[in-house]
Amino acid sequence: MTNERDRRFLPEEARAEEKSVLDGLEGVYVGFSPTDESGIATGEFELTIEKDTIKMRMATGLEIQEDEVSIADLGLTVMSHGEVAGLLENPSAVSPSMKGFKVGEDPWLLVWTDEDDAPAVRLLMGEMAETLGPTLLFSPKQVERGLWGNAVKSIEQEFGERGILPRLSNQGKALS
Repeated sequence: MTNERDRRFLPEEARAEEKSVLDGLEGVYVGFSPTDESGIATGEFELTIEKDTIKMRMATGLEIQEDEVSIADLGLTVMSHGEVAGLLENPSAVSPSMKGFKVGEDPWLLVWTDEDDAPAVRLLMGEMAETLGPTLLFSPKQVERGLWGNAVKSIEQEFGERGILPRLSNQGKALS
């Protein structure tokens, strides 16, 4: 992919036609991400992939943290099949539908498709919070099918308390 500095020398039509490394994955993904500011050690996470940018929002339990980055500035590259397999507990479980993306040498994003060809996502941000657990996200298709809503209900049932998950719609806090 052309870096941002080189892009300015391309004709306008070429810049418009240039594909993002994440082409085809555009949309809003929601799910769970670990946080030590939540009573249940997790909060709602939203990843928005657009043509040129990635936006992230996290309900920490105390607030909403937000970040936006240009895909070109992030410098994402596609990981090899072997690199993706090396991230898995069972390397033979890597499927042809599984793709990985990295920033420099650091894995950052794993994408795979479910039985209905809806992508699921795991972010690998390498932060301290990942010692608490992974960041797992549901695709727009999975949200539409109710998987995200069912997962939230399951957490509430497990903890016996409605509204225990810090949510973006509640200023990053749990209701309780």
